[in-house]
Amino acid sequence: MRQILPLTLVLCGLFLGGICGKDEEGDEQVDQIVSQWVVPNNRVYPFMVYFTQFNRRLRKHVFSCAGTLIAPQKVLTSASCFEGIQSGVGFAPTSYTPIAWLASAEVGGPSAISRSVITVYKHPQYDPASNGNHDNIAVVLLQLEVLPTSATPAKLGYTLQPKVDVPNQLLAVGWGYAGGTISTKLLHSYMNLISDYDCQKVFGAVDNVNTICLAYPDAGACTYDLGSPILSNDQTQVIGVIGKNMRCGGGEPIVAVDIRRYRNWSPMPYQ
Repeated sequence: MRQILPLTLVLCGLFLGGICGKDEEGDEQVDQIVSQWVVPNNRVYPFMVYFTQFNRRLRKHVFSCAGTLIAPQKVLTSASCFEGIQSGVGFAPTSYTPIAWLASAEVGGPSAISRSVITVYKHPQYDPASNGNHDNIAVVLLQLEVLPTSATPAKLGYTLQPKVDVPNQLLAVGWGYAGGTISTKLLHSYMNLISDYDCQKVFGAVDNVNTICLAYPDAGACTYDLGSPILSNDQTQVIGVIGKNMRCGGGEPIVAVDIRRYRNWSPMPYQ
């Protein structure tokens, strides 16, 4: 377990209103979205979604990635969450099709509700062969609407204007990675926007038009954070979608697709 900076503890208490919980099993969790700050219940982020997809080798559904409910029947996520699924083509739900899970801060939690995925709309310019995150965004259509008593859609932060090096403007939320498996508990951390120059020093060429780059001491993103949201620090508006090629280490930068660039893309709901 990496040491949490004292400043992080103070900020968690002041700005997250005491919602941060400490993970008693923290020593077993490494390279997660945040070292040990656990979201206590689904009311904190009532729009969080995780997907399971059928694993033919294991012959069961397994966790694949995350997303954000942005309308009663739509989930915002990463296009690379659904490699192998044709974009824009509807399919009838079967035991093999992806499932969206909502209303639970814990994977497999008793309060979780499920909705079958019936269509995945990937951005038409997304190239799965690319190593970057250019247009790595998708909107997933669910078979049935989610009632507001179960989950509340997030607002789309089209007008947010975070600034480089201004602390604690943004949040990352996800189920992380824990020594080869997901963290069953939802995790969160503050994130700071960093400059294109600092991002390129780590990743090389970066699509700095359609993505944003973030970092925070002792926090990072890893494999199972794909599709997770970057949020405003009031916990209500989504501004980014965590992409692929995470470096899986505390303090390592995160590249996220900037949803403000996709306001006019037709699958995105009007707000």
